[in-house]
Amino acid sequence: MYTLSQLQERRSVRSYTAEPIPDAVRRSLNADISELNSHLHGLRLQIVYGDDTPFRGRMGSYGMFAGVGNYVAAVIDTGVQFSAERAGYGCQQIVMDAVTHGLGTCFVGGTFSAQAIPVQVRAGEKIEFIVTLGYAAEKTRTMARLMAGIAHRKKMGGRDFFDAGRSAVSYDEAVKRYPLLAPALDAVSCAPSAMNRRPERFYLDSEGTVRAFVKDYTGLNPVDLGIAKYNFAQLLPGEWDFGNDTPFLPFEE
Repeated sequence: MYTLSQLQERRSVRSYTAEPIPDAVRRSLNADISELNSHLHGLRLQIVYGDDTPFRGRMGSYGMFAGVGNYVAAVIDTGVQFSAERAGYGCQQIVMDAVTHGLGTCFVGGTFSAQAIPVQVRAGEKIEFIVTLGYAAEKTRTMARLMAGIAHRKKMGGRDFFDAGRSAVSYDEAVKRYPLLAPALDAVSCAPSAMNRRPERFYLDSEGTVRAFVKDYTGLNPVDLGIAKYNFAQLLPGEWDFGNDTPFLPFEE
């Protein structure tokens, strides 16, 4: 599990150096992917090193990324329920492993050419998104600065992710019942978002159970919900059911 300060260390990086990822770090990332693929149904996450083809040409990054050479392709089985949400949840684990090794990362939901990615995609599968990996470049390009400015304007605190209108109790009452709810929502506030929309919200139902949902469980919103659920569970230990408007089951102390 990660602390709030560790989760807050993660930054979306859009410009990378050409420095290769060391073998020891690769082994750690590869082990993460193998473990996730073995127990998260509907996923075949695949990591690619030393390849920049998805970000070349007119269908590439439109200047938003520079120096991308390594990435995780989130290949999901479209016939498996909640596979996109599981991909978000699992890839956030890979992101945090990468951060602990000093790497920069970024979830990329649409500004890449899926046809150019050299991974295996079987019948019924698709690449839902990719996560770039590498060492952050010191210099940031103009578009990267613009994207950072947009993200700053949309910055939200943990309390903003609590839906008081749907909740059976107020935020303050919810925090009294679950003292770790406040830092858990702070962890959600620093989570990445595949399309920078931050759609996920949390509340307490009439039985006092924490639930998480997005208003529209389509597109990349399930991915963002999975990412948020991962961060939440780092600060308030427990297990999530996958799916929209599902309960959180805290571990007993």
